[in-house]
Amino acid sequence: MYNNKENEFSRYIKYLRAKYNLSLKDFALMIGFSSPYVCDLQQGFRLPTENVVERIIRALDLNEEDKRGLYDAAGEALNVIPFDVHRYLLNNRDVLARLIEEMSQAKGMSK
Repeated sequence: MYNNKENEFSRYIKYLRAKYNLSLKDFALMIGFSSPYVCDLQQGFRLPTENVVERIIRALDLNEEDKRGLYDAAGEALNVIPFDVHRYLLNNRDVLARLIEEMSQAKGMSK
Protein backbone atom coordinates (compact mmCIF):
# COMPACT_ATOMS: atom_id res chain seq x y z
CA MET A 1 0.00 0.00 0.00
CA TYR A 2 1.35 3.38 -0.94
CA ASN A 3 1.02 6.71 0.73
CA ASN A 4 2.65 9.94 -0.33
CA LYS A 5 3.44 11.74 2.89
CA GLU A 6 5.29 11.45 6.13
CA ASN A 7 3.25 9.94 8.96
CA GLU A 8 3.66 9.10 12.64
CA PHE A 9 5.30 5.77 11.81
CA SER A 10 7.80 7.33 9.42
CA ARG A 11 8.67 9.93 12.06
CA TYR A 12 9.05 7.19 14.69
CA ILE A 13 11.47 5.28 12.47
CA LYS A 14 13.57 8.43 12.18
CA TYR A 15 13.44 8.85 15.96
CA LEU A 16 14.56 5.25 16.56
CA ARG A 17 17.35 5.48 13.99
CA ALA A 18 18.64 8.65 15.67
CA LYS A 19 18.27 7.17 19.17
CA TYR A 20 20.29 4.08 18.22
CA ASN A 21 22.60 6.02 15.89
CA LEU A 22 21.82 3.79 12.90
CA SER A 23 22.22 4.58 9.24
CA LEU A 24 19.33 3.66 6.99
CA LYS A 25 21.39 0.78 5.58
CA ASP A 26 22.32 -0.57 9.03
CA PHE A 27 18.73 -0.24 10.24
CA ALA A 28 17.46 -2.08 7.16
CA LEU A 29 19.99 -4.88 7.64
CA MET A 30 19.05 -5.23 11.31
CA ILE A 31 15.35 -5.64 10.57
CA GLY A 32 15.84 -7.76 7.46
CA PHE A 33 14.41 -5.50 4.77
CA SER A 34 16.04 -3.74 1.85
CA SER A 35 17.25 -0.17 2.22
CA PRO A 36 14.83 1.08 -0.48
CA TYR A 37 11.89 -0.55 1.35
CA VAL A 38 12.89 1.05 4.66
CA CYS A 39 13.46 4.36 2.90
CA ASP A 40 9.91 4.13 1.54
CA LEU A 41 8.61 3.44 5.06
CA GLN A 42 10.56 6.38 6.42
CA GLN A 43 9.26 8.71 3.71
CA GLY A 44 5.67 7.53 4.14
CA PHE A 45 5.48 5.95 0.68
CA ARG A 46 4.78 2.56 2.27
CA LEU A 47 2.66 1.88 5.30
CA PRO A 48 3.78 -0.41 8.13
CA THR A 49 2.70 -3.99 8.54
CA GLU A 50 2.60 -5.97 11.75
CA ASN A 51 5.62 -7.92 10.49
CA VAL A 52 7.64 -4.72 10.07
CA VAL A 53 6.73 -3.53 13.56
CA GLU A 54 7.60 -6.89 15.16
CA ARG A 55 10.96 -7.05 13.35
CA ILE A 56 11.90 -3.57 14.55
CA ILE A 57 10.94 -4.45 18.14
CA ARG A 58 13.04 -7.63 18.08
CA ALA A 59 16.02 -6.18 16.23
CA LEU A 60 16.35 -3.15 18.50
CA ASP A 61 15.19 -4.97 21.64
CA LEU A 62 12.90 -2.02 22.34
CA ASN A 63 11.87 -1.10 25.86
CA GLU A 64 8.15 -1.00 26.72
CA GLU A 65 7.85 2.74 26.11
CA ASP A 66 9.35 2.53 22.63
CA LYS A 67 7.28 -0.57 21.83
CA ARG A 68 4.09 1.29 22.72
CA GLY A 69 5.24 4.30 20.74
CA LEU A 70 5.97 2.20 17.67
CA TYR A 71 2.66 0.32 17.89
CA ASP A 72 0.75 3.58 18.37
CA ALA A 73 2.58 5.25 15.47
CA ALA A 74 1.80 2.29 13.18
CA GLY A 75 -1.85 2.33 14.23
CA GLU A 76 -2.11 6.06 13.60
CA ALA A 77 -0.43 5.77 10.20
CA LEU A 78 -2.85 3.01 9.22
CA ASN A 79 -5.84 4.59 10.99
CA VAL A 80 -6.51 1.34 12.88
CA ILE A 81 -6.33 0.05 16.43
CA PRO A 82 -2.63 -0.59 17.16
CA PHE A 83 -1.55 -4.20 16.55
CA ASP A 84 -0.74 -4.84 20.21
CA VAL A 85 -4.15 -3.60 21.39
CA HIS A 86 -5.90 -5.61 18.70
CA ARG A 87 -4.02 -8.76 19.72
CA TYR A 88 -4.77 -8.12 23.41
CA LEU A 89 -8.49 -7.71 22.76
CA LEU A 90 -8.64 -10.87 20.67
CA ASN A 91 -6.91 -12.81 23.43
CA ASN A 92 -9.07 -11.30 26.18
CA ARG A 93 -12.62 -11.60 24.92
CA ASP A 94 -14.07 -10.60 28.29
CA VAL A 95 -12.31 -7.23 28.06
CA LEU A 96 -13.51 -6.83 24.47
CA ALA A 97 -17.11 -7.60 25.52
CA ARG A 98 -16.93 -5.01 28.33
CA LEU A 99 -15.47 -2.45 25.94
CA ILE A 100 -18.25 -3.04 23.41
CA GLU A 101 -20.87 -2.80 26.14
CA GLU A 102 -19.41 0.46 27.48
CA MET A 103 -19.19 1.91 23.98
CA SER A 104 -22.82 0.97 23.31
CA GLN A 105 -23.91 2.61 26.55
CA ALA A 106 -21.91 5.74 25.79
CA LYS A 107 -23.37 5.91 22.30
CA GLY A 108 -26.86 5.59 23.75
CA MET A 109 -26.16 8.46 26.14
CA SER A 110 -25.02 10.75 23.34
CA LYS A 111 -28.31 10.50 21.39
